Amino acid sequence: MIIIFLTPAMICYLLVFLYPSIRTTIMSFFAVESVSDPISTWSFNGLENYRTLFNTAIFRQSMRNIASIWLVGGIGVMVTALFFAVSLTNGMKFSKFFRSVIYLPNVVSAIAMGTMWINYVYNSSYGLLHDIFATLGMTTLSETLWTGPDKLFWSMLVAYSFGMVGYHMLIFMASIEQIPKDYMEAAQIEGANVFQRFFHITLPFLRGCFRTNIVMWTVFTVAF
Repeated sequence: MIIIFLTPAMICYLLVFLYPSIRTTIMSFFAVESVSDPISTWSFNGLENYRTLFNTAIFRQSMRNIASIWLVGGIGVMVTALFFAVSLTNGMKFSKFFRSVIYLPNVVSAIAMGTMWINYVYNSSYGLLHDIFATLGMTTLSETLWTGPDKLFWSMLVAYSFGMVGYHMLIFMASIEQIPKDYMEAAQIEGANVFQRFFHITLPFLRGCFRTNIVMWTVFTVAF
């Protein structure tokens, strides 16, 4: 019965994912004019395709961008998500409402999210940042073109990270809620403050959760 139910999924996996992956890997060692060319027309050239790729400036820049997204964005997302998760599982009022609001960007399409940030946050004439800095008297910052060539990458990284906080927050919240209440109650009786309980009880229990979040963030970063 197990084999019968697994067979359709395995066939789809082999045809849609595994076969194209193996074919593409083999193809990378050959000079191929088109991906649809028959194997008989392929010309073996070893690692030449990889040498050409690694010597391309745009490829090296893309690798630096991915590394920046993973490291800088990852730190920002994980710290913010953990902060919200701890706050919302600590008996905070209206926690369900705030959880829904924080998770809302995850259910909004990427196009709508990008439009919102470009037109209503980063716009140098009437955007949110323009109004905030203008109110504070920071004229230079209020007139800054945040979507200009020199700031576009970091501006888009902030927007992308903003949309990912809610997803990782829910994973943290699910793990925090699994921590036995006895540990927290015992720590409170012993006089441990909020920070001591966080660093000595909450964080150690979240090791597996951190691994899960890092793996998911890595997948999203490469896909992004």
